[in-house]
Amino acid sequence: MRAFEKGISWEPPPVRRRFTAALAVLTCAFGASAFAQSSAPSAPPAPLMPITLAGDAARGSVIGQTCVGCHGIPGYYNAQPAYHVPKLGGQNADYVEVALQGYRRGTRGHETMHAQASSLSDQDIADVAAYFASFEGEAESARTRASQAKIEAGRAKSATCAACHGADGNSVTPDWPMLAGQHSSYIVRQLRAFKNGERTDVTMKPFADILSEQDMLDVAAYFESQKPTPKGADPSLVGLGQQIYRGGVPERGVAACIACHGPEGHGNPLASYPRISGQHAAYTTKQLNAYRLGDRRSDVEVNQMMRNVAGQLFEDEIRALASYAQGLN
Repeated sequence: MRAFEKGISWEPPPVRRRFTAALAVLTCAFGASAFAQSSAPSAPPAPLMPITLAGDAARGSVIGQTCVGCHGIPGYYNAQPAYHVPKLGGQNADYVEVALQGYRRGTRGHETMHAQASSLSDQDIADVAAYFASFEGEAESARTRASQAKIEAGRAKSATCAACHGADGNSVTPDWPMLAGQHSSYIVRQLRAFKNGERTDVTMKPFADILSEQDMLDVAAYFESQKPTPKGADPSLVGLGQQIYRGGVPERGVAACIACHGPEGHGNPLASYPRISGQHAAYTTKQLNAYRLGDRRSDVEVNQMMRNVAGQLFEDEIRALASYAQGLN
């Protein structure tokens, strides 16, 4: 330093120069490695699959006591009917396991369920699923609980819908959705979306605008009470469609469809997740593309879930998924 202050040039001895150069190389190498590690994308989560552990229903009944506050006893009725919570009695154990894992991981959004599932081990989840699956009965069906008077009122009010959707909700043209057996809660939510502009369609907007809230409830009850016509899937697309439906696309962070729509595509009426089994593949393809491009935004209430999923899918994957769902009954 003193030599520098006097204007005398100075450089370290040869040994020190070599040491300094080596240190600089190591520092750069370490920094580059750290940067590469910090900037490298994190590995995608593994797909959610049913747990392979055997479930103990008796132990699950003890763990499941915390579920009673919302889902009721013995799992058939909701303790809080104002909450959008599903029926669990008789539910498919694989579905319960996949759903709880999604809540635990945080890829399925619901603050209460995340808090409940975050403390559960794989064995706990298997036991709880076995407990709820042990009840006799069926998972939520498409049959409406509305009165016959409400269904008949809906039948009369749905006359203008028949031209596109069919008199009984089984549309002939695959570009128009099948409404037969669709959950009334979902139909009502979509009609509201058409009316308030969350969802756009030049054909549906005028019809939705003239419907009152009661009209929507009646029309939805009528279509929910109708029986959907079974359809088939394209055999060449079943493999890819089933893979994504049940396991998602983990390398792109795409969640499995089964987590919300269920193993048979029957959805969840209390959460307003639609029934997609038997739906026209052409219509499902159109809607997934609309979500992917951001043209459909009616998933605001579920944290843009469908836009986030569809945005990560390729066109061939969308076609395969749509065909697979059409073949579900």
